[in-house]
Amino acid sequence: MSHHAGSEKTYGKCLDCSRQRTAVAWCKNCDIAFFRDNLRHWSSGNSKIDEVIKYTQLNAKETIWMEGPRWNLDEEAEVWSCTGPIKIILK
Repeated sequence: MSHHAGSEKTYGKCLDCSRQRTAVAWCKNCDIAFFRDNLRHWSSGNSKIDEVIKYTQLNAKETIWMEGPRWNLDEEAEVWSCTGPIKIILK
């Protein structure tokens, strides 16, 4: 896959908020809003762990996974082929 300078891969619009998605099947805006609204009602039972989970969910980062996921298996050769590079979300 070749990349042109200044070109960015697009992932379509979010079905909920109609904003441009920044990764495959993920809308940063909707995801943050969902966790902000729902995490206050959730608990692991340990307040320190809860704070770490809340922080990491609300501050997710985007990065590029150069190799990408292993989606296709060549059964004869017993080799997986990767589909990278792909933008992913670190949580």
